[in-house]
Amino acid sequence: MLVPPHSPDALAKAVDLLLDDPSLAEQLGLRGFETAAAKFSISKTVRELKHLLVQLAPVPPSPAALALDPDLYAKRRSLWGSFLALFKREVASD
Repeated sequence: MLVPPHSPDALAKAVDLLLDDPSLAEQLGLRGFETAAAKFSISKTVRELKHLLVQLAPVPPSPAALALDPDLYAKRRSLWGSFLALFKREVASD
């Protein structure tokens, strides 16, 4: 159930409607749960995040960045490897 933002009267009416009709409240609650479970499941979230991380895969740092921290690329690759291991484990367990 949606109400306009900054509209306390509309919100009060919606709450009254749900209080007066427990069956409607239960039905909307169930639909909301199903929608949230479908859109925000662990497996879907992991897949989408993995896709994003693959697009953002580490590239070799610039020579200037390496001059400041010679281990920077190794650190990035290590962190990237940790992320990938975590996601593979999560996807496999789902």
